[in-house]
Amino acid sequence: MMRPAMASPLTVRATPAELADRQQVIETEEKIESFPRLAAIIEAELAAAPSWLAKWRQFPVQITLRFGWAGGRREFVSVTGTVEARVAAVCQRCLQPFEYPVREGLNLLLASPDEVSVTAPGCEIWELDDAWLRPADIVEETLIMALPLVARHEDDKSCQLKVGPAAAEREDVTRPFADLRSQMQD
Repeated sequence: MMRPAMASPLTVRATPAELADRQQVIETEEKIESFPRLAAIIEAELAAAPSWLAKWRQFPVQITLRFGWAGGRREFVSVTGTVEARVAAVCQRCLQPFEYPVREGLNLLLASPDEVSVTAPGCEIWELDDAWLRPADIVEETLIMALPLVARHEDDKSCQLKVGPAAAEREDVTRPFADLRSQMQD
């Protein structure tokens, strides 16, 4: 007799207090495709690089989350851990697709909207919209917030853009305000 597959602890809905009481630890690896909002953002970014559309969805996401009570008191749920992935991006310098490394450490306090005035040194307040929580939502939101506004290779050697002396010496440089300056002087 086959047992039904167990749900991933990332997708199980629970109250933050339940997770903290169990001192839930989640150490797992998922794929980018497991996070639909993140995948939609990456897909839109890669519209110019369709050859990557199959491969990038399988990129791994390393996840470690630890739930507990902040400061030993049963007042606020804390979440610590790391989320690490490589996401597909398009370099804004050379316009070529590449793998952008993302690694975010988490040190969160989960709070309801009426508790967001709480402060804790070294912790970020994570406002909960609901009494229930899916740990996958924290992971996905963390990855989305870690995406660069302007993706580019970390070093010039990796970038496909070839800027050499010939490019620097071009004479067809457009100077949009040069004509305006001469008109103002007249």
